[in-house]
Amino acid sequence: MAELARSTVVQTLFCLVGGAILLWLGLATTAEALSGATVYNLVDPVFGFRLRYVMGMYGVLELVVGCLALLQTRTGLSLVAMAWLAANLGIYRLGLASMGWVLPYHWVAPLSGRWGISAQIADWVLVGMLSSLVVGCITLLLAQGRPRRVPAFYKMRCPDCGGKIEFPAHGVGQQVSCPHCAAVITLTAPEATGPQGPSVKPQGAFTLVELLVVISIIGILASLLMPVLTRGKDRAQRIVDINNLKQQITATHLYAADGVGYLPWPNWALGDAPDRPGWLYKLDPAATGPARFKVETGVFWPMLRNPKLYFCPRDGPHVPRFAERPQQISSYVMNGAVIGYNRTNFPPARLDAFRPDDVAFWETDEKYPDYFNDGASYPWEGVSARHDLGAIHAAFGGQVGFIKLELWYLEEAKPTRNRLWCYPGSEDGR
Repeated sequence: MAELARSTVVQTLFCLVGGAILLWLGLATTAEALSGATVYNLVDPVFGFRLRYVMGMYGVLELVVGCLALLQTRTGLSLVAMAWLAANLGIYRLGLASMGWVLPYHWVAPLSGRWGISAQIADWVLVGMLSSLVVGCITLLLAQGRPRRVPAFYKMRCPDCGGKIEFPAHGVGQQVSCPHCAAVITLTAPEATGPQGPSVKPQGAFTLVELLVVISIIGILASLLMPVLTRGKDRAQRIVDINNLKQQITATHLYAADGVGYLPWPNWALGDAPDRPGWLYKLDPAATGPARFKVETGVFWPMLRNPKLYFCPRDGPHVPRFAERPQQISSYVMNGAVIGYNRTNFPPARLDAFRPDDVAFWETDEKYPDYFNDGASYPWEGVSARHDLGAIHAAFGGQVGFIKLELWYLEEAKPTRNRLWCYPGSEDGR
């Protein structure tokens, strides 16, 4: 019982200290989220929201869990909640660090500056607090779940004098003298009475309610983490896409420099003669099906020499309907504006005829295999939505960026010349 009491006191003290820390952090974090610091308007790279919203979310969670721990209604539930929140914050910090943030908690700089400490020290302090909470909560939960040896005591009455006799469980079956009348009696266990009797079962770590709470918390954590991990992976793949299109537009500039300013043939199907090499391929009339298109025959190949530079990392044979594409060597297409679309002007327009922000390449919509019939497209054929409902595109000026699907189609629907409809030989760019 003394061991049980000590364990309860330790758990209570830990919950009080942890709750006070979380309550303090929650108040500070929420107050900073509501402040007007400029750094909090930055977009968080893990969740994709402004830092102030992420801070506000975590601040509210810290306040709720801190109050739960301080109220001491259920110690086990408080330990589970604190472990979950601390682990969640730790995973968030690792996510920031994996994306190259030098000080993962650098957003506390305005807050730590008011206390006169550096952001680096604040980061260490927060990491130490989170680690202590996780380790402490897990240790106490494991200790709580260990069965305790509770001594069992039995009581019986002497059959001769009726006096009460109390003895430990291991004495059952032994013959002893009654302390009241000295009669020889055999110890039996007719009933277990009192708080120390064998009817008191060792308590486990969790009740059914606590187990259900743990399962629900794990489910919530998984639902929070999956979108974050998916978004983080997508951002990494966007970087690959940006690099690929940067290589393509650089090759375009090099080709134009060698060709007195003229752009390469965009591989528009209507003018793909067997002897006309384009940026992506030179049509092979002797082959059939996708074999007609070979990336090694394109005019960019001598400069790039890597088939991966023609593909988005999220595109490929694993994508639905990929096998239906006539051309299976590139995720990207060139803007047909360089030849006036179906006018099929040859030679194509000069590079200096386009404005720097006019779009030269983009990721075409993989839902329509027919759009991959060649190496060029109309803007109305659209962009892929594989990157968080948006796509990567490259401009003739050399810049590469990300554009949301709705913005693309708003631009495409404009009747006047714009960066998508940019054929220099017509007033409306079409």
